[in-house]
Amino acid sequence: MTYHCFTIMGYGEKTDYTLSKKINLDKIYTKLIKPTLSSFNNIDNLRGDEISSSEIIDTDMFELLLSADIVIADITTLNPNAIYELGIRHALKPYSTIILSLEQDTLPFDFNHSRIFRYTLEDINDDSRLRSKIERLHELVKNTVNNLDNRRETCDSPFYEYVKGVSAPTIPANKISEIRSKHYDSETIKSLRDKADQLTKENKYQEAAATYEKLSQNNRNNPYYIQQQALLLSKVIGHDHEKKLREAEKIIKTLNPFNSLDCETTGIYGGIEKRLFSITKSKINLDNAIKSYTRGFILDHDYYNGENVINCLIYKLLDSNDNEELVYLKYRINNLNKEVLKLALQEKDKQTAENSDCVYWIFATISLSYLLMDNNMDYQDYKNEFESQAVYDREKKSFKETEDLRKKALEKLMLITI
Repeated sequence: MTYHCFTIMGYGEKTDYTLSKKINLDKIYTKLIKPTLSSFNNIDNLRGDEISSSEIIDTDMFELLLSADIVIADITTLNPNAIYELGIRHALKPYSTIILSLEQDTLPFDFNHSRIFRYTLEDINDDSRLRSKIERLHELVKNTVNNLDNRRETCDSPFYEYVKGVSAPTIPANKISEIRSKHYDSETIKSLRDKADQLTKENKYQEAAATYEKLSQNNRNNPYYIQQQALLLSKVIGHDHEKKLREAEKIIKTLNPFNSLDCETTGIYGGIEKRLFSITKSKINLDNAIKSYTRGFILDHDYYNGENVINCLIYKLLDSNDNEELVYLKYRINNLNKEVLKLALQEKDKQTAENSDCVYWIFATISLSYLLMDNNMDYQDYKNEFESQAVYDREKKSFKETEDLRKKALEKLMLITI
């Protein structure tokens, strides 16, 4: 017998505010959850972003939460949608729900009543530890399948455990068949996202943006698709580059970047405004970039937003001849640079411990921070580390552009007396 599984969790990178860092939830899904479920030849799994794109998402979600034989709920980063959907599942079905969470997450008191499969980022990034976790999760899923095979309804819902005498809702067999045919066999959001990812890899940014536009029209409450549409449009180069940047600016503004609590929105808007400044030399665009990146830095307190604020302030520095403004800019750049360096060094230590494959970008940030402090030895050491690990030529080109910018800034900063 084939069992249908529905996986609920966040998608993409989400900020874990208890840990003050971004967590790649897609990586957890593709490296831990999906391989575990794929090892069963009688489980057909679907994640929330793989729902058919032809219907209203809320309807799809309710149908799948009720009809799924098994639900995997990963509540890492305490994603509110995942927790809400888990609550609905617990109210609809007394059994066959499995909860996962990052071990470092501090869970709300209500979860003390639930059995939770915990894992660490080190488990995800280390092959040996990952295999061990997959085996343990496989056993947990296997027990659930055995219970279903033997019609044992082992309660895992706090609602049905503590509220006695309540019957779970049922759904007619023909309706279940209809739901499964619609969602497990049709074009999905996942297939459209895969198409957009492939187009992006081929540098077909306009076509990829158009695919995300289609996704956003079907999922108007999901800001991710709007963010990606704007980001990809901003990467379209050629004679109409400025035009595409203006279109991207208009799209991302619908998410209210100056009032947004989403650092992805503030970062994308800041990047668009910075690119517009490089074309127009408009101080309005530059000030918008500084304001947006600064908001992201305040919200997330991460080195990425901080170094972008610094680079934008450098543009102001190089354009200014006002002594008071120059003194202010030197003070702000130097202090922010020290803070960014501290954050980057801390992040380097974390990522090294977690065997992250993205650590080389930290080396670039650290190198450029030391450059601005006129610490030539550490600047060169970390530059060499970055260049030895960088994968693409465009990454080295981006480093060189920022390196040249900061060398010019350092020359001018040394002439300013505070």
